[in-house]
Amino acid sequence: MGRITDALKRAMLYKNQDLAKSIDANAQILSNKSFEKRADEDYKSVNFDKMRVDAFAYYGVGGVLLDEFQHIRAALMKKNYSSVLITSSLPEDGKTTVAVNMGFAVAKAFSSEGKRVLLIDSDFHKRPFYDIFGVDMYSYPGMLDAIGNRSDIRDLIVRDKETGLFVLFAGTKNMDAMSVAGIKNLLSVLKSEFDFVIMDSMPVLNFVEPRELAPFFDAVLYVVKLLKTPRGSISYGVQCLRDMGQNNMLFVINGVKAFLPTKKTNYYKK
Repeated sequence: MGRITDALKRAMLYKNQDLAKSIDANAQILSNKSFEKRADEDYKSVNFDKMRVDAFAYYGVGGVLLDEFQHIRAALMKKNYSSVLITSSLPEDGKTTVAVNMGFAVAKAFSSEGKRVLLIDSDFHKRPFYDIFGVDMYSYPGMLDAIGNRSDIRDLIVRDKETGLFVLFAGTKNMDAMSVAGIKNLLSVLKSEFDFVIMDSMPVLNFVEPRELAPFFDAVLYVVKLLKTPRGSISYGVQCLRDMGQNNMLFVINGVKAFLPTKKTNYYKK
């Protein structure tokens, strides 16, 4: 047991050292007096031509569904929020679809003003952005790779050619690399670089990280799946966030079919 204990202690020591390196490196970016926002052309521009079209109001659907996301965007803009965490009580409530559509909606609204929007995947358990955007995980490192790394987090962000939306993927490392302190440090850099930050997180009842990160955002967009999410899980999830000090919450009710058109396209059948 002594050897096992010593090995665990060494592993924790190395992990803490890596985290300290990350904090030092990215803190230096902010403390540097010559720090300036990067120009758009300094970011890698990509074309997500294999994106799952059926997932988004902005690609091939539009209509009433697009209008709904515009309403959500308007509610956020009215309150002058500049950072939003998106979560739900349980998996499969639709938070990632909401997060990505919100990213496109806000990016489109801000494009004429020269403002930039960053969409982050911090669902480190499922890492859904790789599937949704149709890209290979190891070609697009992200947040987990930046934790414990001396490199600038901005080097891992890509820009969608068509919409101008900036995207940061979850990363290739396993969840052992995750650190709430490290994520908060990286977010400090990203908030200074971008005008609006949207983070898709893990379900609040399954993981503690969304609760710990919630107070670091201006508000939480809480997604509820109609006829699926139990009432008690909603109440408990909201209370967990409030206990951590986050009281600014907006709710999105997902799956309200009564508002959808009657046209029987493959999208609505699905």
